[in-house]
Amino acid sequence: MKYFFTIITFLLLGAGIHLQAQTSFYLGSYEELQKEAKTNEKCYFLMFHTDWCMPCKKMEAEVFADASTGNFINRHFYPYMVDGEKGAYSYLVQDLFITSYPTIIIFSPEGKELQRINGYNNKEALLDKLKNHIQGVTQTQFSDFR
Repeated sequence: MKYFFTIITFLLLGAGIHLQAQTSFYLGSYEELQKEAKTNEKCYFLMFHTDWCMPCKKMEAEVFADASTGNFINRHFYPYMVDGEKGAYSYLVQDLFITSYPTIIIFSPEGKELQRINGYNNKEALLDKLKNHIQGVTQTQFSDFR
């Protein structure tokens, strides 16, 4: 019986570690998100999705559930999930001119739009785009070749 509880404990701890590695979407209000991003000088992004959007579900399952992607996003951004058809912040679809799903909009800590990412992106493609917006990264308009 002692071994049974030990095994269960390790399984639960392992599940907890796995859940923490996923992308942790901000759970407060949109206004709180903006205030916290500004206070902590950390970029944030809005992930617009719907219940019927298959590419959205694929990103949630394959990209945001990935441990390395989740760790990077959690360290450098405040991610926020917005349902484009229902919920308190569905008005943002019109205000921000969302025309397709999924759409990710990256904002500076001050709330300035930095980039839009439309459609499905695998984890490598998304991370490449997000890396351009972490604090301390110098952005240029030229490729590495130049």
